[in-house]
Amino acid sequence: MKATIVFTIIMTFCVMMSGCALQQQKDESNTYSDSIFDNDAQNLIAGTWKITSEHCNSKGTNCENYKGSRIFKYGKSGELLVNNVKRGSYRISGNTCIITAGTEQYTVNIIQIDSARLITGESDRTTTEIFIRIK
Repeated sequence: MKATIVFTIIMTFCVMMSGCALQQQKDESNTYSDSIFDNDAQNLIAGTWKITSEHCNSKGTNCENYKGSRIFKYGKSGELLVNNVKRGSYRISGNTCIITAGTEQYTVNIIQIDSARLITGESDRTTTEIFIRIK
């Protein structure tokens, strides 16, 4: 039962990893000029993130508001907490976040990350998710 819950949370995380500041822009423009995709992703991801939008297109627009209340905390040393409960660990490799939860491993693509917003998706899905930094 516990393994099923952890698996469900991690899978939901993988599907929904990203943040939208209040309302997603509909013109698909990128006003986040400080977006970083390489070496600083490890530093930028450390912190607390809240999912705000889901089922976005590949550019992070045309989203649905996320109705859940999951909060993800990425520790500087690689620990991953969901709603203040340790769920596993993560590591950044280029534009990819590799999450390990028990014996399971998930790969999430970082489409955009900056100091306030994170957009993620998975290779086998056509939608993206948006998170905003809350701490």
